[in-house]
Parts: sequence; structure tokens; C-alpha cells
Amino acid sequence: MPPPSEILELLTHLARSAQPVALFWHVMVVLGAVLLGVTRWRLSKRVAASLAIMPLATASALAFGFGVPFNGVMLGVGALVLAVIGLRLKAREPVSWAATWAKGLGGAAVLYALAYPHFIELEGWLSLWFAPVGVVPCPTLALVLGVGLMADGFGSRVWSFTAGGLGLFYAVFGIVRLGVWLDVGLLIAAAALCARGFTLSSGARSVGASSTGTTASLTPRHARGGTP
Repeated sequence: MPPPSEILELLTHLARSAQPVALFWHVMVVLGAVLLGVTRWRLSKRVAASLAIMPLATASALAFGFGVPFNGVMLGVGALVLAVIGLRLKAREPVSWAATWAKGLGGAAVLYALAYPHFIELEGWLSLWFAPVGVVPCPTLALVLGVGLMADGFGSRVWSFTAGGLGLFYAVFGIVRLGVWLDVGLLIAAAALCARGFTLSSGARSVGASSTGTTASLTPRHARGGTP
């Protein structure tokens, strides 16, 4: 593995070279928030989960293109796994907002991702439009985790653990290996999503419904008021 200084140099070069991609994602997030706020339209869990991981795909592609294959593989595989999980969510069930604490923390994580100042030259607040979300791993994952927190993990324990686990890995790597203490924000968001995952249903409802139906079918008909 390259030394930390070389990794940071590569990420800085990537962030500065792919500023149009970062600007694109900033505009998309702002437009999406305004559209949902004005129309009160609630996306289905499947559609929302699919849209949430798209920044990971661009970050993965850029990593391969700029000679950071490790990030390309990690983010690409992560996006693929989350996409498969998302396709298993209910297509017509709308996204449910999380509890107040998770929604607030998720919103803070999104703002943190959009204003992530590392790897760019700050020359006023307009520079933050080019913060490397959708370009380098940590702000990109912070955006995905923030959306996931607000959407209550899309009701999926597996989605929450997968996204949260990937975030934990990059947060710890950034802090310990690269010395980027700013990634503590990502660490908090990832830990929160994993914690929420423990409280989500793992299918007990469907099992319970099945058990009820099975019990009823095994009950003698005269005990249910029927004829013998």
C-alpha cells in the first residue's frame, strides 16, 4: 500500500481534477431537496435506495480513472451490493422518515458531505460547491449515510449494516492511516446507522404472519366455529 503522503496527494489531484463532477452532485442534491420539499412527493424505498448510492458509482469510476484502484474496487463493490439489497425492497412502499434524532443527524451528515473542505482550496464559501462529494470516498459515503439515516435505513437492517460498515472502514482508515481528523464526522454517521440497524426488523413481521396463518390452519374446524 502507498504511504499516506502519496495517497493524500492522489486524492487531492483527483478532487481538483474532477470538480465538475462534485458540482454536479451538489446541484443534484439541492434540486432534489427542493423538489421533495415543494411537492411532498415520497419516493418508494426501492427507488430512493437506488438513487442514494449513485454518488458511490461516480466515485468508484473516478478512482479507477485516476489510478486509485483500491477505492475503485471498494466503492464499486459497495455500490453493487447496496444496489442488490435495494432491488429487494418493496417497490410500492414509500420511504418513512426516521426518528427526530436520526433525521437531524442524517441532515447534518449531508451538510457535512457537501461542505467537506479537505482536498480543495478554500477561497470563499463558493468553493464549497466543489467539495469532493461523489469524487473521493469520505464525503461521498457521508452523503449516502446521511440520506440513509433520514430514510431510516430504508427499513432494511442489511442495507444499514452494509452502508454503515463501509463508512466505518473509511472513517477509521482516514483518521488512523491518513491523519484526516475531519473524518470523525463520517465515523459518527456510520456508527449511528449501524446502531439503527440493530433496532430494525429482520423479518419478524412476515414470520409472525406466517406463523399465525399456520396455527389457524392446524386448528380444528369445530374449534373455530365450523362444522366437524
